[in-house]
Amino acid sequence: MENREFYESITSERMARAVIASVVPSEDSTTATALHHAGNGLEALRLAVGDDPIPSVGAPHALLWRRRFDIADIDTIRTNLDHGEAEGQQVLIPGDPDWPASLAVLGRLAPIALWAQGDTSLLADPPASRAAFVGGSECSPYGFEVASDLAEWIGADGRAVVAMHETGIAEAVTLGGLRNTNKVITVLPHGLDQETDGLDYLRNKVAGVGLLVTDRPPGAPLSTRSHRILAALAGVTTVVEAQPRSDAMMAASIARDCGREVGAVPGRVTDKASAGNNELLRQGGARLVADGSDIADLLDRNSYRIDMYALMSGAPHREVSAASGPRR
Repeated sequence: MENREFYESITSERMARAVIASVVPSEDSTTATALHHAGNGLEALRLAVGDDPIPSVGAPHALLWRRRFDIADIDTIRTNLDHGEAEGQQVLIPGDPDWPASLAVLGRLAPIALWAQGDTSLLADPPASRAAFVGGSECSPYGFEVASDLAEWIGADGRAVVAMHETGIAEAVTLGGLRNTNKVITVLPHGLDQETDGLDYLRNKVAGVGLLVTDRPPGAPLSTRSHRILAALAGVTTVVEAQPRSDAMMAASIARDCGREVGAVPGRVTDKASAGNNELLRQGGARLVADGSDIADLLDRNSYRIDMYALMSGAPHREVSAASGPRR
């Protein structure tokens, strides 16, 4: 079947968005513009195979965008999507009961669709019910212990714990959260079918009691831009231990752009691993977090503002950036 015939045979919004996300990433500006103009995935797919001008997109960019759909390996896309469904992955799209309304603050960087495995009802709660933690993939024993203890406290307080699927601080957060709650959300920077060295044991635990979620379709490789999902989901993002210009610091920046609270754990001034979080505190870019009650206070004191901000349509007050600095 030719690509065009395949696209034109699609009749469901869910399938349309899954296919679009399999051809181009969520943060592609032309895709975002096409979706915004079309109003839904089905019409955006029609734009992709048609010749009509795309408002606010120049002809050369539109041509290149359509070319990606022309040359996409549709057999691989269908195989990957079928495999994901067979593995129990759910495809969530805007309008679903469990679609997180808080992602609206990402504006045109909002995901086209989400792939999830586990308890998707954890996404339906307002962002003030969730606390995210970020930090380096290589952390100190102190950072690991603090991250684990903070997550354990938040879990015991009835909140959901959100972390990336990474080693280091994120691993400590996930382990700590699982000690006291099933409300653990792991954001993966790649397709749910992709393996991560040394972390499969943790992914299986979360899938059994909590939730795995990603904006990357089955078969998709590692992305450096999935931290925006974590930042938009949670009412507070706490930097436990991170170097400057790291993905964790980028997540904190995105959280601020989304109108969320940002916390930081103070580290030793001589410890390079804590240079990023210490800088945040020094510049007033984050609230000091010494224990879990500090995070709960930030969520409680600002819950109305955070939740209302999340329900606002369109982009946040400042342009949300998904650019990633050098990884640490």
